[in-house]
Amino acid sequence: MSRASGDLVYWNAHTGFGEIDLDDGCSRIGIYRVDLLRAGVRRPQVGNRFHFNIGVAASGVTVAIDLCRMSEGRRAA
Repeated sequence: MSRASGDLVYWNAHTGFGEIDLDDGCSRIGIYRVDLLRAGVRRPQVGNRFHFNIGVAASGVTVAIDLCRMSEGRRAA
């Protein structure tokens, strides 16, 4: 597993799935509600920033796991 960071750019509360824009600026990764709850995030908001490991879900989708919430807002340009 590799460690990465990024910002939540999409969240669907109905499905419990969202996407994080990675700091590399050219890719996104999926995030599931259960992983957010494990990190203590009950109401995710677009713009939330996280450090996380990159893993693969049972479905084969690359996802963020072992999240650690960081301060709000976009990274510096």
